[in-house]
Amino acid sequence: MRRFDPSNGLEPAAPVGQVAPVDASGAPGHRRPCVAAFVIASDRCCRRRRTRADMDGPEQPRLRREVDAAGEAFGIEQLQYKEAATDLLAALQAQQTLFTARNQLVQSHRPLLQAFVHLFQALGGG
Repeated sequence: MRRFDPSNGLEPAAPVGQVAPVDASGAPGHRRPCVAAFVIASDRCCRRRRTRADMDGPEQPRLRREVDAAGEAFGIEQLQYKEAATDLLAALQAQQTLFTARNQLVQSHRPLLQAFVHLFQALGGG
C-alpha cells in the first residue's frame, strides 16, 4: 500500500514501511510545502516582534500623550467658543491639531497590522 503525496496530488510519497525521500531541508517530500509555510511564518513572526518592540518604544507613549493633550485643548476651546470667549477659527485649529495627533497615533500602528496580515497570508489565509 502506498501513501498519498499532497505536494503534487498524483504520486505516492513512498510505500508503507519505507521512508519517504528527504530533500536538503531534511523534510520528506510530502512535507516540503508545510515546512516552507512554517519557515515563512517564522520569519514574518520575527519581523512582527521587531515591529512590536519598535512600537513599544518611546514613540508610542509620546503619541498617546499628544492625543490626550490635544483632546483636552480641543475641549477647552469648545467650551470657550460656546461661552463666546473665543472665535470659531481657534476652535477649528484645536480640532485640526487633535485630528493630526490621532492620525499620527493610528499610523504608528500600521506596521504591526501589516505584519499580522503577512503572517495570516503566510499561514495560507486570504
